[in-house]
Amino acid sequence: MNNQVNLSTAFKLRNQIKVELNEKTSLLSDMPLSYEDGTKLDVASFGGKSAPEVMKEIDDIQDVLSEFNVRIAKANSQGPEGIIQKINGVNDTISRYTELLFRVQREPRETVEINSVSGVRTKRNRTQVIDINRLREAMKTLKKNKVKLENELSEFNGTTMVDLTALSERIENILS
Repeated sequence: MNNQVNLSTAFKLRNQIKVELNEKTSLLSDMPLSYEDGTKLDVASFGGKSAPEVMKEIDDIQDVLSEFNVRIAKANSQGPEGIIQKINGVNDTISRYTELLFRVQREPRETVEINSVSGVRTKRNRTQVIDINRLREAMKTLKKNKVKLENELSEFNGTTMVDLTALSERIENILS
């Protein structure tokens, strides 16, 4: 493994490390923590390792993951100012607009009233407060903006390097 990887690769590696950590943690939760005197602890179904050995592996993986996260954050800090927050803000707005669009579409276009005395039905048109076409246009613009921001982030993630000096060998050991 190289001593530097781009952010995109770093994110993938970090996810693989998290999977490995979860698998070891799950293994530990299934392991016997005691055995009867006069018998031998059966560790064959646990990769031949005892609970303390697996705990040590978990601690080592967590140490690597913590250091890796620091290095990713350092590389990320060089990125476009607040781009992730901007993307999250656009996503929140799209979500609100989508919900509002569904509400507007469900809103009745007319009201029918029945006179309780005569039984005559009267229809009255309803005026919508929100222009559905303007709302759709706003959503279209937001989605284009989101794509633009995501492309900018993707380009940054593909070109920004994360320093793995003194970590690359430990990462390889975890993932091998």
